[in-house]
Amino acid sequence: MVDEDVYMKARRMVVATMQSIFLYEYLPALLNEPTDEYKGYDTDIYPGVTTEFHAAAFRYGHTHIPPGFYLRDSMCRFRPNPIRLCNTYFDASAAIKMYGIEEVLMGMASQIAEKEDTILIDDLRGELYRLRTFRLSITYT
Repeated sequence: MVDEDVYMKARRMVVATMQSIFLYEYLPALLNEPTDEYKGYDTDIYPGVTTEFHAAAFRYGHTHIPPGFYLRDSMCRFRPNPIRLCNTYFDASAAIKMYGIEEVLMGMASQIAEKEDTILIDDLRGELYRLRTFRLSITYT
């Protein structure tokens, strides 16, 4: 088996695992009802994703994003001041250098997502597209 075959086999396993978790664990918990068992591929069902569904699913995911993330130290204690999301959009390296990737990942992994609703946090609504200052050097000839 060549490297590409190993990669593709592992990829199929990861995708299948994620789909199984989503279909049989996440969706039933979200909808508060069980999903039907998979009965095999049906050629009569369109397998694509409509633009409307894609847009709605994309926006729905944004309602789960909290306004910041917590940090946990090596003893698994939360640090008192979370880091605001808008301060790390384009460059999280300062937070990672200051606290280390372990504290950032442990804090994010133990943080509860926002409630499923139609509300987007201010950091996504107003801060994501704020004007960023940068130096532009133009030479006219």
